[in-house]
Amino acid sequence: MLKNSRKNIRLVAVAASLANGYWAWLTQTNTGHGPALTPVVMGMVSVWAVYFSLAWLLQGMRSK
Repeated sequence: MLKNSRKNIRLVAVAASLANGYWAWLTQTNTGHGPALTPVVMGMVSVWAVYFSLAWLLQGMRSK
């Protein structure tokens, strides 16, 4: 993979992570205490787990 495409894919992962965390923050019901932080963090971490899993898979497919 070229360095430019790797950088672009990482940038997409960052944007998706932030969007997923923001969506988790928006969709919480208001309990009077404000939104909880755990669903937001877990939403962001899930995107990075997929990113690193795919990166690991693709790296293994390219090895000789």
